[in-house]
Amino acid sequence: MNLKPKRCYYYVRDVCASRCAYCNIWENRDDGSLTPLEEVKRHIDELAEIGVGLIDFTGGEPLLRKELPEILAYAKARGFSTIQTTDGTLYRRRAEELVGRIDFLHFSLDTVDREVYRKRRGVDRLPEVLAAIDRAHELGQPFDFLTTVDNTSLEAVPGVIGLAEQYGTRVSLNPIFSYFKDEAGLSASAFDRLEEWSRRPSVYLNTDQLALIRSGGNRVAEPTCGAMTQNIVISQDGYLLLPCYHQTEERVKIGPDGIRAAMARTEQIAHLEGRYDFCEGCTINCYMKTARLRTEELATGFADPA
Repeated sequence: MNLKPKRCYYYVRDVCASRCAYCNIWENRDDGSLTPLEEVKRHIDELAEIGVGLIDFTGGEPLLRKELPEILAYAKARGFSTIQTTDGTLYRRRAEELVGRIDFLHFSLDTVDREVYRKRRGVDRLPEVLAAIDRAHELGQPFDFLTTVDNTSLEAVPGVIGLAEQYGTRVSLNPIFSYFKDEAGLSASAFDRLEEWSRRPSVYLNTDQLALIRSGGNRVAEPTCGAMTQNIVISQDGYLLLPCYHQTEERVKIGPDGIRAAMARTEQIAHLEGRYDFCEGCTINCYMKTARLRTEELATGFADPA
């Protein structure tokens, strides 16, 4: 196999209890089709053999997966760095199960104003999220805030930064991207404010990604996408998603012969990476070559945000 991906996005649950206006995952129908735990472990074993170093256990809401603590523990035992993003609504009741099993925990948080939260997230659960953050801090769990920024949320960002500084952590600013409906692009003033905030020690902003957005996103004539060559994306029911989760054209079942066998199809179409018609103008940051592996950056940020 010629591909050498270093990161895996493993969708352990493809449903969510929040109703974020800028996301459509919560619209997915929960058919209960989950990869059995022992099969997930086999996938983790093979990812280690392939040379993947980081697994982002994602969703949806990962904490809706009952066996998540065992999955995380197995990945840690195999030497992986582990990432998890959560809306925080379930974290407090499961926090003790997760201690020592997540290297980088991202709380998805765009505001500390309860009414703004309700409007953006479609649920009134900010107090639970804030309690979850406090519990993570008590347990010594390294965390930061993943803050999605659009033109309507700019005034809420300083409050999130202030909360991060209160806990001695930082905010990762995530400029909005669109993949399921037309979204207004960031305004010039939004770009300016993002760059201004990025100069604060408590704020992380991928400036290369911001430059990509400013320039109009991925260009099929000269793509900057790494969805298939740098990443492996696995669905909750055990399929490779090609070319990526957000624009799945093919679902390739990971059968008894494992991930490598399924990736034969990835190699066949890798030359199309970033070149599909729908790739023109894409700014989905997690797949772009500008989305460097951030393990060291995150570790440094968690240890000393100053």
